[in-house]
This record gives sequence, C-alpha cells and structure tokens, in this order.
Amino acid sequence: MHDEPAPRFLDDTEIELALQVADKHGIGAEVRSALLTGLRMTELRMLAWADVHLDSRVLVVRKAKNRHYRHVALCQSAVDVLAGQSAVTGHCRYVFPGRCRKGATGMRGHEWWTSALKPLQEAIPKFRELPGRCTGRGWHLLRHTWFTRLAEGGASMARISQWGGHSDVNFTRRRYAHLQEGYHDDIERVKLGS
Repeated sequence: MHDEPAPRFLDDTEIELALQVADKHGIGAEVRSALLTGLRMTELRMLAWADVHLDSRVLVVRKAKNRHYRHVALCQSAVDVLAGQSAVTGHCRYVFPGRCRKGATGMRGHEWWTSALKPLQEAIPKFRELPGRCTGRGWHLLRHTWFTRLAEGGASMARISQWGGHSDVNFTRRRYAHLQEGYHDDIERVKLGS
C-alpha cells in the first residue's frame, strides 16, 4: 500500500489572496462557499436553494460522490455568504445558476466550474502545483483547506468525516489527524503502578 501524501491546503495569507482575487473576478461567493462548507465542485454546482436552510444553519447535499445524502452544518460566515447569494439568486432553483430569468433556472455547466479558478491558478502557486488529475482543477484545494481548518480547530474526526461526506472515518483520520497531534489530556491516563 502506498502512503498518501498529506493533502495540500491554503494558509492564511493564501486564503486572503484567494478571496481578493475571487472578489475581483466575480467568484467570491463560490470560493467562500467552498472554503466554508467543504463541498466538492459537483456538489456546489448542483446545490439547490431547497436544500439550504439558513435558519437551522444546515445544508443538505443530495448529489454526493458516494451517492448518500448528508447534512453539512453551516458556520455563521457560511450563513452570511449564502444569505448574500440568496439576495442575488434566491428566486432561482440553484444557488449558483447558469441562467436565471423568468422560468429558466439552468445549472452552470461543468466547464464554467473548471475554468472559474483560472485567476486563482495564476495568482497562487499552490493551485498551479496541483497534479493534472486533481479533481475540479483546484476546487478540491479549497475543500482540503476546509477539512484542515476543522481539524486544526479540534473538531472530531467523526464529525469532519460526516460533514465532508467521507464514507469511512478512517480515511479522514489518515488524511487529517496529524493536524491534531500534540499534547492532549488523554495522555494523563498513563499510570505506573497502582
């Protein structure tokens, strides 16, 4: 079995730059949503307003990679971003529609999503350094950043796995548990003698 390399993620400076570039190129809501929810490119693409519940701070992913729907908790920043997007596209079927006019609420094409990150690829080396086979041409880098931030913040691997849609919590542990290494009160359970 081959060792998987640790997933790449954006640091604070790169996140700030990514948000500046995204805002300049009109993809701020999409990039923020990816960073704050961990949704895959396809899940963002297919996210419908019927599955976004801002009052209860949760969204439902119905078209997941593993074909199982899941609930993703929304932090206040994600609620704020989606509330802002609702003011723009709330009358459409999709959160990020391709066309949104009377009666037409088409989904954005796959091509749009794969090319939308070009400005980020030009501005941030980590996007350019991704392997050619990398899912979503960089959207997964935003997803890995979300996983990393949760792990660094001390969220449980089980919860991160559930929210992220991993079918096996051990997969999540293998990829992100190293971010929680260090002292923990549980080490005090080691006792010598009686």
